[in-house]
Amino acid sequence: MRRFLYISPFFPPLCRVGAFRPLKFARHMPDFGWQPIVLCDLWPGASTDNQLTTAIPKSTIVLRKYSKHATVTEKQLTSQSVSLSKKENSIPKKRIGIFAGREWLPMGDAVFNIPHALQRAKEAIEKYDCKAIMVNADPVAALLVGARLSKETGLPFIADLRDPWGPCELRLPLRPFYTRWIEKYFESKAVKQSSKVILNTNTTLDQYKKEFPNIRADKFTMIRNHGDKELIYSGNSPLPPFNKYTLLFLGSFSRFVKADPLLHLLVELKQKGISNEQFQLTLTSPLDYNSELLAKNLDVYNYISCIPTISYLDVGRLMDNADILTMILPTKQRIQAKFYDYLFSQRPILAISDSQPELSKILAETQSGELFHSTQISNMADFIKRFITQGRHPVLKRHPEYIKSYTSYAASEKLADVLDSVVI
Repeated sequence: MRRFLYISPFFPPLCRVGAFRPLKFARHMPDFGWQPIVLCDLWPGASTDNQLTTAIPKSTIVLRKYSKHATVTEKQLTSQSVSLSKKENSIPKKRIGIFAGREWLPMGDAVFNIPHALQRAKEAIEKYDCKAIMVNADPVAALLVGARLSKETGLPFIADLRDPWGPCELRLPLRPFYTRWIEKYFESKAVKQSSKVILNTNTTLDQYKKEFPNIRADKFTMIRNHGDKELIYSGNSPLPPFNKYTLLFLGSFSRFVKADPLLHLLVELKQKGISNEQFQLTLTSPLDYNSELLAKNLDVYNYISCIPTISYLDVGRLMDNADILTMILPTKQRIQAKFYDYLFSQRPILAISDSQPELSKILAETQSGELFHSTQISNMADFIKRFITQGRHPVLKRHPEYIKSYTSYAASEKLADVLDSVVI
């Protein structure tokens, strides 16, 4: 079996969303003749879930050496008895001033790990006879490691941009002029050095082709985020059932994902006679400061509950305990990874976005739910009321043929094809 160096700073036991895409690939790539050698990071204070490491195939070689502190942190973590380590569910503080959240440091703190990661990556390539280099680009600084390695070793380099880098319409306004210039320069170098650049929506794929008109178009390809049903149903932690009709929001709110549409939806449901004794919006992370304030001002805060942190391996059963699944998409460039988890439940999906034609098509093809504009509050309420009349735990069976294309197995097959195409 051929091996490739998979540089993915985020990898289990880290339990942030950026660690799940590489985990899913690692679980299925050997079925297509490719064994990943994972070079990843770990640092003190990171949110971790030791249960996630049980989902890594025993044949996968994991080198937690990306940064200087990774190996020491790994030893400390494995000696702990606590499985899930996350920050307390406290209310996030209000961001103050026009400078809050600005990306002053090009490529962020991760840029300081590049020299160390480059040395460890060279050692891994030599030791394991890797035939290619692939980078899971979160953080984007890891792309510079992959590009430099490729230039020095002559190995093909695949850049997997989990989110768009330079042309990201959400983050671009947060970057000062010099950050834009520096990051554009280094992204161009990485793209030119790469053999393939993977994006995860057709919209972003088209934008990258336009962003780099002097690069041949076939260098860019698309592999979506994807779902691994076995993975998200593999946990066995006790999950209490919801005692009310439950609209479940997985994930967290942020400067990009605002809770406002859901809060106004609760107002509409209240006006339509749905009480907080019948219905709840359940979150897996607390509201941010401004959203909590708005919920209280709208007098719907008593409709909202926030559950304790659970393992990603228990997400499948959590969705089954709920009645309707919801998500908010702030940009047409991205479809969040949790949507593909939602697809492998049978609960209806209520998606909210002001511009997401790709998602609308997938929802229709898979027969899994509906997409609403953020102003269609009354329509969302009618959608929910329709299912409430059917009783608890309504089922929307996914289209069996279309759903296959969104599995991690299908995505891994596409990635194997990409590797086969660049390795001579």
